[in-house]
Amino acid sequence: NQDLVIKAKCASKITRFIPSEQFTDDLPTMLVEDYTHWLDLETSVVELRPLKRKFTTDTRNWQLVYRKHSSSYLENAGARLVDVRSQTCENTVDVLGCLETKSFMHITKSSDGQYQVFLPRFGLHFFKNWNGEMECQELRKIIDKDQSVGTLIGLRSRLVLCAHGERSRKLDRVVLVPQGNVSTEIDGWHVGVDIITASRNVHCFRFRHDSVLKRLEGDGSLVSNLYQAYLHALTSMILPDPFTGYMGMEQSINILDQQILRCGKPLNHSEMELLNLIASITPRRIFYPVHLQAMQLVTWHKHLSPLIQHTAFSDLVRKIVAYSEQFSQFYQDKDTIPELDTRGDEHLLERARVRQSTFLNVEYGGNDCTTNHDQDYDARDLDRDFDKIGRVYSMSSFVNSWTGDMIITSDLAPIWTAWGLVAGFGATFDLSMSVADLLTLNVGRLWGSLYGLCRTSTRESSRYKLLFLFAQISYGSRISSLNDLKTLLAFATNPSLRRLTDFSGYRSFNLGKGFQPNASTIQNAIAACVRPFKVSSSKISASERLKERAAYKKLAPANINAAVDYYQRQSQCPEPTPNIKASFKWLNTSAVEQSMAKLFAEWSQNRECLQHLTKIRSVIDSTMRSPIEFPFRKDSWQQIVAIPRNESSQMPVTLRSLMGTRFPDAPGLPYLLRDHQDMKKPETNSELCSLVTGFGVMAGKNDKSLRFRYMAELSASLDALDQYIEVQLPGQIASETNAQATSLLDRSYDFCEKIFDDLSRNLQPTGPAETLLSAAGLWPRLRLRNLLALIATTSKTRIPEEWKNSIITIGVGVTILQRYRRLVLAAETGNAISFNQEMANHGHSGWNAHERPDWLLIEVENDFLIRPVQVRVAMEMIAPLSSSNTLMQLNMVSSSPQWTCSLKTHEITC
Repeated sequence: NQDLVIKAKCASKITRFIPSEQFTDDLPTMLVEDYTHWLDLETSVVELRPLKRKFTTDTRNWQLVYRKHSSSYLENAGARLVDVRSQTCENTVDVLGCLETKSFMHITKSSDGQYQVFLPRFGLHFFKNWNGEMECQELRKIIDKDQSVGTLIGLRSRLVLCAHGERSRKLDRVVLVPQGNVSTEIDGWHVGVDIITASRNVHCFRFRHDSVLKRLEGDGSLVSNLYQAYLHALTSMILPDPFTGYMGMEQSINILDQQILRCGKPLNHSEMELLNLIASITPRRIFYPVHLQAMQLVTWHKHLSPLIQHTAFSDLVRKIVAYSEQFSQFYQDKDTIPELDTRGDEHLLERARVRQSTFLNVEYGGNDCTTNHDQDYDARDLDRDFDKIGRVYSMSSFVNSWTGDMIITSDLAPIWTAWGLVAGFGATFDLSMSVADLLTLNVGRLWGSLYGLCRTSTRESSRYKLLFLFAQISYGSRISSLNDLKTLLAFATNPSLRRLTDFSGYRSFNLGKGFQPNASTIQNAIAACVRPFKVSSSKISASERLKERAAYKKLAPANINAAVDYYQRQSQCPEPTPNIKASFKWLNTSAVEQSMAKLFAEWSQNRECLQHLTKIRSVIDSTMRSPIEFPFRKDSWQQIVAIPRNESSQMPVTLRSLMGTRFPDAPGLPYLLRDHQDMKKPETNSELCSLVTGFGVMAGKNDKSLRFRYMAELSASLDALDQYIEVQLPGQIASETNAQATSLLDRSYDFCEKIFDDLSRNLQPTGPAETLLSAAGLWPRLRLRNLLALIATTSKTRIPEEWKNSIITIGVGVTILQRYRRLVLAAETGNAISFNQEMANHGHSGWNAHERPDWLLIEVENDFLIRPVQVRVAMEMIAPLSSSNTLMQLNMVSSSPQWTCSLKTHEITC
């Protein structure tokens, strides 16, 4: 095939290079692209060598063993690769396909029958453990049978893992989400989100499923937070997520509004790309055309609901970028990053923000519209064309009253004659016609269909349909009098007119052409059928041609006049007799016959129409009674009343306003599990004491020397060690303590739920108006995180002391719940060190949560309890005992199973 053949020889072994494309679709992509393939011509074994060692053979390389009469296989270190077309591979893809594509999975089976799945782009190994569950070797977690997380609904590229143990499955869950290009599509009633991973190395974000605070928690990095915010926004529904209690859009805004995203360094390329993606959720708004600034062009995200495309996304992104740019001058080596994508004209974005606030919760822009944005509204219904308004008023009144006592036109023949073509008979009127078409409607062209609509309408079924229809038509520019429309309406309201027969099945009439044959009309039609002059022969002389042309000019008019006389004598016939004399040499007789047949048919049709219109006139005249009128008084039609909006009465409901009028009951605290601690004083180290004493002899008695001062500090440290009392922790977990922790975990859950329900009950809507606000999503979000945020010293919302005390109590309850959760997790994993260290720290020792609520929030946010030594360090830093400038040194030594800490302070004289 003219292909280049490469062979290599080493001693007596000859191998042949096999092009990688030969193994495409047969081997995983990495084993195809990252290796060279060499066929041993003697043994028929293909060796896969890494590209960096393409000419070096090694028994540790992958070996493709070919068997002519049995199954071939690819193995490495005793593990064989599972065929990509096998059912085992398909079953594995069903489980892990949400995280990785099939072509990048390395599925192997060891000699002892154990299956393992390696995802090289993620650096993750999955294996089947002793319990038959797929477990991740690096994360020490199994694939959760329940892949639902109650949020990020619609995200298909994710995998949920959980810890071992009956309780740990619910207490310790993590969501793996790959980083890549995010694509969206409409998936039924919601949006489907897929993540396309095209690079060779893919970062996998891990989000902890926090069942206490009802949130997903990333690793705290800027990229992780931005990626999570973007996914929450894309998967947002118009209802709150079951797990978080927030809409995805709201949760995304919560993340973007965190202070941790205010980065004190320049943004890198990936961070800026994510920020632009988040900003793109805000619709782009520009003037169209730009120079007129009369209209705007809005570019929406085609897959997301308009309610989710919040203007806050672009606002928050701008704040993040602006904060980072403040520190860019301190960095010389900065990445080249994309520019921030502004979402159009700032005036249009501000106007959209104000208008959108009507539909938003107060926490997410619902209070953006204030009295400062109020303007006098020149409404479209403030029409100064009172003639049109009067027509609409009168016509609507007639339809609404459904009366036949109104002034209408009984003689329709003159009107139809003036209209010319009256059409639409036998057709159904299109009620879906646009308003623009109705305002310019030619009533004559659609009179027949409107006539048919009215004849089949009743008051019960069609009153409002005709009311809106005739109101729009009467406002149109082609309507000068309502009598014609009222005549049409009479066919619906007058039973006598409804009983009349239809218009003989004709589609249209043109009364403007008359009812009887007309000499001028006939003559014009026949003159159009005169044959053009043509000489009898091309060989005649010029004089003979002149004679023939003179005869043509004489005979052609004579033929026309004779034919006109012929057809005029048949004026009373519905159809003319097509018996034209053959002597009409210069007339196209067939064209004349067709033209006359058409004209006579129209005249006959018009005579029938006139007879029917006469019947209609007689019925109208016989049933006409005293007509009623609905006079239009323009002086009382529209009154402009300008009432300034009261700011306080229009403000949306907030937690602060609710807490100012409703007060909770003071809750108690749950039982705190404590253990018995053995105290031990460390043994005195004689060698260390001798060393310090000897150093003191060398230092001498000069108290100003550095050596003397160092010896004094060293002696003080030795004295502190001699006075230190060490806590002795047990080396194993007591079974009764484990059982008690599990029981108290359930009680703590019940305690926190009860307090939260009691607090929420005081903030729930009570009356119909408040219930309506809640149903519309405009009631404050009553979530645990919302309430806890109110006790922060940086909170802009000041709440009554009763509420603050209650919220602090539930915050303390959450820290106790988190402690029991950590105890149960440590017990189920058999981690005695972590369990006993957690048991040793009861929490809130040496400080009061009511005095330092921010410390409480730090514990809740980071899922830990502040240890007493940390409290002492913090207190010394806040208020040094020396009441002067102080240098502190904290020495920490990790010695399993406890921490040894000593704090040394030095007074500094400035």
